[in-house]
Amino acid sequence: MQHALKECIAQQEKLLSEVQTKESLLEACEAEKKALEQELELMDVQCKYQAVEVTQLKKNIETLQGKLESQSETVKRQAQNLETRVSQEEKLKKVVEVRDCIHFCSEDSCIG
Repeated sequence: MQHALKECIAQQEKLLSEVQTKESLLEACEAEKKALEQELELMDVQCKYQAVEVTQLKKNIETLQGKLESQSETVKRQAQNLETRVSQEEKLKKVVEVRDCIHFCSEDSCIG
């Protein structure tokens, strides 16, 4: 009977050891789960922050595109104005040439 009692005690000690090992594993798993949850929360905050940054960058791009379009229109208008001015200057040059010809040439020697 003592032998059976010793076997029973040995079995209980073995089972107790297994339970303690499993409890330690469970505690380690719970600690890892908590660490992962904290990491996930941090990642979630970072994602939200980056989403705000992306939204701001999109707004900045839209603003810059608007400015670029406006500047493009301004450059086009300036180019058209320059072309008109050059054309007017060329016409004025011809008028001046004709006027000078009329003013400085005698009617006999003036050609055209």
